[in-house]
Amino acid sequence: MPGPCTRCSIYWAGRFTLCASREDLAIYEDSFCAFFADITPPPVPVDDPVEQRVTGLLAPRGGEEAAGAQQGKETQALSANAMEILRQRDFATMSRAELTEVLHLIEALRFRHPLRQSRYRRASHLGRLHAQRTVRAAIEQHGEITRLVLASADLRPRRCVLLIDVSGSMKGYAEPLLRFGYAMANTVPGVTEVFSLGSRLARLTPLLCGQAPQAAMGAVTRALPDWGGGTRLGTGLQGFLDTWGQRGMARGAIVVIASDGWESGGAELLAEQMARLRRLAHRVIWVNPHKSSEGYEPVTAGMRAALPHVDAFVGGASLAELVALGHVIGSVAEPGWHCRT
Repeated sequence: MPGPCTRCSIYWAGRFTLCASREDLAIYEDSFCAFFADITPPPVPVDDPVEQRVTGLLAPRGGEEAAGAQQGKETQALSANAMEILRQRDFATMSRAELTEVLHLIEALRFRHPLRQSRYRRASHLGRLHAQRTVRAAIEQHGEITRLVLASADLRPRRCVLLIDVSGSMKGYAEPLLRFGYAMANTVPGVTEVFSLGSRLARLTPLLCGQAPQAAMGAVTRALPDWGGGTRLGTGLQGFLDTWGQRGMARGAIVVIASDGWESGGAELLAEQMARLRRLAHRVIWVNPHKSSEGYEPVTAGMRAALPHVDAFVGGASLAELVALGHVIGSVAEPGWHCRT
């Protein structure tokens, strides 16, 4: 099973994804100690391979650090700063070594999956009266009501569908987004579907589930001859709805489309298919890696066609933004959720 499996790896995965600033570190470490009770948080070790690699990528190449306690304090401060910088850095500006490190962190992410209420109810001490079961129990007692049967709605995972643009205009972002898809597909297998959008539509779910990350990504690369080519978002979305979505995959689902909106086909077809998708899905989220860029405006024809049919428009250019996307996916199905763009 992929993901953290030791206390040390859990500590670092949690610290990296949950701490937005250095001020959060003390709170996180106290919470970690309270949960595990019998241990102290792992030190910022010179031996920890993840910490060493991240620090080595961003640390200045200056002279020797002071020895002893001073060295430990400086190493800890440097490590926290290095990890925060890497967490916020745009994927497209990273070196290959930095990107490789971040890809490993993305594929280890785990998310709170959105839930839906089933039509069925289960017995509960805090639920509402279940009249049918109460009457059935009374019949078994010769018509005498000896107890009231209570039941509450059964909660089940809501289906999530990710459609990821792998065209040339998404160079630098497609690979991290596919790793995000890998993490989602392995968080709750069976209710997450991942597709690629390029010059054609491809279902990637069977390639991503149940494999080690490198093996899964190798299989995806071999299955996508159009990776880095053109994109026909409208045609791809139409193919998804005709073959998969209309038959049930998109019904009541949270659908996430990750694309910069560059469309080589007609924007009219994309607008038509987005309206069709919106009628089927529970929520539609559009992830554009350029959204957080300074001065960005959704001026491409594809984005203008899509935005009227989108519930949330978010960025996806860094590890921090992908972690935030996971929180959005986990919360959009909740009552009272409001669109944030």
